[in-house]
Amino acid sequence: ILAIRNGAIVEDNTALDPDADATQDDGGGGVFNNGGVVTFVDANTVIRGNTATDGAGNGGGVMNLGGELTIESATLAGNSAARAGGGIENNGGVLVLKDASFGGVAPADGNTAGINGGAVHASGETTNHIEGSTFQNNTAGQEGGGLWNSAAGTMTIIDTVIQQNIASGPSADQGGGGVFNAGGILNLSGVTITENSADGDAGSGGGIFNDATG
Repeated sequence: ILAIRNGAIVEDNTALDPDADATQDDGGGGVFNNGGVVTFVDANTVIRGNTATDGAGNGGGVMNLGGELTIESATLAGNSAARAGGGIENNGGVLVLKDASFGGVAPADGNTAGINGGAVHASGETTNHIEGSTFQNNTAGQEGGGLWNSAAGTMTIIDTVIQQNIASGPSADQGGGGVFNAGGILNLSGVTITENSADGDAGSGGGIFNDATG
């Protein structure tokens, strides 16, 4: 169990993936949680400018692999992943976000993913609870400029603003500028989704893309 308090700063770190073997369990530029319990609490926590590089890099800011990750009152900005989860990759774990800010007013503050989930990517059988948060100016190369939820995942988003995020997948079954739901369970309550775009040639779902069985 790791509790990080009192305005921690996790900045300008890099996780390398020299094998680039296209698995989903490599990365964590700033923090890698391998099955544990990690909590960021108290105001002014900043996770910024971290990267998970190479072809299979996931979780530019934070990688949660089968663990429990809670982040409250934090800013995640300018993080990037070569593959998925520019801000956070939640792979088979539990993710709780409260009063968190992903990106910002300036495009340079946004989190980026080379493929999916510019701010948050939830892969495998996950539970994701997001409340009172903001996602702005995050980008993904294919799907989920803001958030991406897997076919086996449950994502609940409450009282949250999702705006000006971009997903650039070129195909009609790609996009989801704000949120991409890849067949899982997506619950929205009190959510504002505005000015997001799927800007690929045939990209779909500027605000939300809800895939088959979703």
